[in-house]
Amino acid sequence: MKPIHSLYLAALLLLTACAPQTAAASAGTCPVTQAPSGAFAFPESYDGQTASAYPGMFWYGDQSLWTMLSVDGSWEALPKDEHGYTQKTFWWADGYLWNEEPQPEFLLTAERLDAKALLIESGEITNAYTDETGSSILTGILISDVGCWQITGYYRGHELSFVVDVKP
Repeated sequence: MKPIHSLYLAALLLLTACAPQTAAASAGTCPVTQAPSGAFAFPESYDGQTASAYPGMFWYGDQSLWTMLSVDGSWEALPKDEHGYTQKTFWWADGYLWNEEPQPEFLLTAERLDAKALLIESGEITNAYTDETGSSILTGILISDVGCWQITGYYRGHELSFVVDVKP
């Protein structure tokens, strides 16, 4: 092997080893948030009917701020356009009432854990209400690419994070 080819091969191997993981390379290694072992304890002030569970979902958080997550820890088959994947997320907070705060001061961010990507913030924030789930905060988020993402919600001095594997 000629010296120039050896140098080129060594440089190529070094670049490959230092490159960020792609979604394909990180498949199965995303530390997605798992369901807690005990039942979720809703605050006394919560006005939703909490007895019924959604198949494949679990409540996650504490009495100050919580959300509902998929048991398998993934978001799959999301709507996609030229900017990325979109997902709606619902959040609940002790004392939040949809009709008293129609546009809550809520912030949602997403940070990719398995590769470099821009820190993403949520889109428009609004309210939601159903007899089954009560008052909730609704926001959409744009995720630039598939991969392992940490999602964090901020509301009234409370913070809640979870990790999700975004799949095509």
